[in-house]
Amino acid sequence: MRDEPIDTAPLPSHLRQDNHFPDVWHVDLIEWEQQGSAAEACADVLLDKRWPDLIRRKAMLARLTAFAVESRPEDSSGPATAARVRLADQLAQLQLYAVLSPLEKLFTRAERPVKVAVLAAMQQLFFKRSFVTVRSALRENDPAVVEQAAKAVESLYFQHAFDPLSRIVRESPQPHVRASALRALARVDTMEAAEFLLGILEHGAPADRAAALDGLKRSRGARFIELARSSMHTTVPEVQAALRDVLRSRGIAA
Repeated sequence: MRDEPIDTAPLPSHLRQDNHFPDVWHVDLIEWEQQGSAAEACADVLLDKRWPDLIRRKAMLARLTAFAVESRPEDSSGPATAARVRLADQLAQLQLYAVLSPLEKLFTRAERPVKVAVLAAMQQLFFKRSFVTVRSALRENDPAVVEQAAKAVESLYFQHAFDPLSRIVRESPQPHVRASALRALARVDTMEAAEFLLGILEHGAPADRAAALDGLKRSRGARFIELARSSMHTTVPEVQAALRDVLRSRGIAA
């Protein structure tokens, strides 16, 4: 008996999977170790040469601000509050998932300007996790915080935002918050969002129907147009009129 030779040639390129995804457990472990420290999160960005120099320079500036802020956590003076507001803005400029944890920690501060600054930062970070802080802010008693949260809701439109946005529409008791979510949904160009908005036009409260219609007339997505055309003759006259209004606003004959 003798051993047969084994073909050890590498797999053809079309059969290989060369995509490398970050280990989720590793990211979670690092975040747990950092405990929401902006200085530590920025250090990771600063030392990672895969990021462009511009991003790393911004991380360095945010890290310097974070040193001053995090060394005096009990300080709620005007200058300290201003520094935290500046830190929230600097973190937002990085546009990275890694800054969410430091921003979430900043949001636990009691100072209104800090909370508002964090929400202004969140509306620039297009991750589903951003909605965790935004939805928490919507339950605050401070009208200024709720107003900024509503602005963030309207800005956070992206393909995977349907679930949190539709949940806000279903759960929020405040018409202007639901309106922000509906206008954002009108810019999420998926069939799921289109069907949800059609349901609002058919069965929603008058204020919600008006917000959905306004958002759809401003949107440039194609999915709702397809749905409007296919539903035109199967819905009630009032909704047909709204659908025609949307089509006309897009320059489409109804």
